[in-house]
Amino acid sequence: MSRLSMLMLVAVSGCASSSGHTLITGQTPASTQVTAPTGNYDFRTTNEARMSSHWVESPADEIWSRLPMIYDALSLEAGVVDAETHIYGTRGARVDSRIGGERISEFLDCGQTPTGTPAANIYSVRITAMTGLEEVSGGTMVRTQVVGQAQPRSTSGSTVRCTSTGDLEELIAEMLGAEDPNR
Repeated sequence: MSRLSMLMLVAVSGCASSSGHTLITGQTPASTQVTAPTGNYDFRTTNEARMSSHWVESPADEIWSRLPMIYDALSLEAGVVDAETHIYGTRGARVDSRIGGERISEFLDCGQTPTGTPAANIYSVRITAMTGLEEVSGGTMVRTQVVGQAQPRSTSGSTVRCTSTGDLEELIAEMLGAEDPNR
C-alpha cells in the first residue's frame, strides 16, 4: 500500500469503476445480537473501506488547485485541506437530500428502511470524502475514498454505516479529467 493510501486511510478512519480501480483498504467486522420472541439472533457484518484510483494527465499542483471548485460544485464543504500531503476533503459533514444535484443514495448505500426506501434518502447523513493526489510519471494518480453514517431523523434509532457505491469517486475523477490507470 502506498504512503498516500495509508495517509488517506488514516484520514478517513478519523470519522470513518469503469475508468479506475478500487482497492479494499480495510475491513471492520461487527456483531449485533437481537433478542426476539422467537429466539436470540446473532448478526455478523463486515464494513469495507474502499479507495478508487484514477490517472490524470496533469501535474498534481494543477489538480490540487481544481479540487476546491469540484467539492464546492458537489456541495461538499472542505474540512481537510493538507497541501503538503495533497489530501483534500470533508470529514463527517452533514449532507442534505442531495450531493451535486443527485440523491444521496446514488453515492452511499446505507441500507433500506422497513418500507424498502433507501435509508440514505431519508435519514440524516454524514459523509467523509477524501481525495489524495500522488505525482506519477506523466501525470497524477487521484485516489478518493468515501464512507458515511446515517441515523433516522424522527426517532432515536441506531446509527448505520454507509458504504460507497463508487459513483462519487468516479464523478470526482471525471471532473478532474481522469483516464484509465492501466493505460
